[in-house]
Amino acid sequence: MVFTMRYLKSINYFWLSLVCWWPLMAAATPGHINIIHLNESQQNEQLLLDAQGDIALSAGLLEAIDKGITVYIRTEVEVRQLKSGLMAWHRPIITRLEYLTELSYSGFYQRYTLYNQRNGNLLHFQDINQALNTLTRLQSFPVISMSRLHPGLDYQVRLRFSIDHWQLNAPLLTHALFNPDWRLSSGWRTTPITLGRL
Repeated sequence: MVFTMRYLKSINYFWLSLVCWWPLMAAATPGHINIIHLNESQQNEQLLLDAQGDIALSAGLLEAIDKGITVYIRTEVEVRQLKSGLMAWHRPIITRLEYLTELSYSGFYQRYTLYNQRNGNLLHFQDINQALNTLTRLQSFPVISMSRLHPGLDYQVRLRFSIDHWQLNAPLLTHALFNPDWRLSSGWRTTPITLGRL
């Protein structure tokens, strides 16, 4: 019982120290997420997406990961129909794909791990920059069957990477709601879909 109480107190001090020190650490090195490359292709009646992002985490987030906190990055892909004239504002979503990737660190193994919740892939890295580079890379990512896109209509595919702070537990979530480093987003990056290139 005494051991349990001491353990719980140590956990509470840990969370308190993170909440107190993160604003100072984050201010020194702000983070960002950018999409530097986005391209669509068509093969075997499928629309495929290739992309590369550039992600840098603040000193506070890097410290949190190294202390064993898992960061969740959400990947979102949409195909929208484009309209003109008075209906230009209305862009119906034809398909939407999204999934989470978990980024964590093991002090015991001294390695970073990416776990893709969509396909169950598990990758390990010695360097966090390699993990971040892999996390924001899409290669021949299947998006939608071309049979769902009609010739004569205009479409675009768009992509966004963001940190999903809603996956955090209650003490960290409260902090993240007021810390922009936990709400990083690339914003939407779009590219038109050119039909008839199968």
